[in-house]
Amino acid sequence: MFNVTPTHTIKSATSHHRVWYLSVIRVEKCEDALQKKKPSEKDTTIALALPEAALYAQIQHVLQQARQRAQRSVNQVMVQAYWQIGQLIVQHEQGGQERAVYGAKTLQRLAKRLQIEFGKGFSVPNLRNFRQFYQTFTEDEIRYSTSSDLSWTHFRVLMRISDPAARQWYAREAVAQTWSVAALDRQISTLYYQRLLSSQDQESVKAENSVIKTWANLICMCGCLMSKFGNRVTTPPLA
Repeated sequence: MFNVTPTHTIKSATSHHRVWYLSVIRVEKCEDALQKKKPSEKDTTIALALPEAALYAQIQHVLQQARQRAQRSVNQVMVQAYWQIGQLIVQHEQGGQERAVYGAKTLQRLAKRLQIEFGKGFSVPNLRNFRQFYQTFTEDEIRYSTSSDLSWTHFRVLMRISDPAARQWYAREAVAQTWSVAALDRQISTLYYQRLLSSQDQESVKAENSVIKTWANLICMCGCLMSKFGNRVTTPPLA
């Protein structure tokens, strides 16, 4: 409610003053109404924070995808480089009998020079792995097939498989099922491919393999907890 000047006062004023006085009252009413509707500083902060949070989430998603694509791109380029290094080593060794005789010493000298310039990843054992990589996989397999999505560590595990059909099957499954290196190694160790071929009930084999995978994940999780908490994690005494 607003205090209004008594009626006799308004009547005694001139017409001009009466209009001016009523206008002042209207302005005061409008200012009071606007003051009541004005948002608080807290409400304004919350209103601004919500769009900013959404914007941050969108930018975060773009950067995460870009980082993943960059990692895949770098991985593919390095895998192809390792295959080409293996090709060069094999071609050099096959250049003549004399070269084959001193091939081991050549790798030692080559590894020493490469490690000085490019790091420890070019040791003699790794150069031998590159050579085996070239001898095991074709260029099409590492460039244009689904296997091109695998990491160098995946390929190193696959190189242990002598059967080309089994190796190709494991490579396809590793990509399709997004197996980690540990998962791929586990599938090979449990002869998953061979058990599928020999069994007429393939669904049972797949179910059994799923149980093995679950137990392996639990063991891995327990190992991570033990290494994280150390002596704080104790096992109950045996009865």
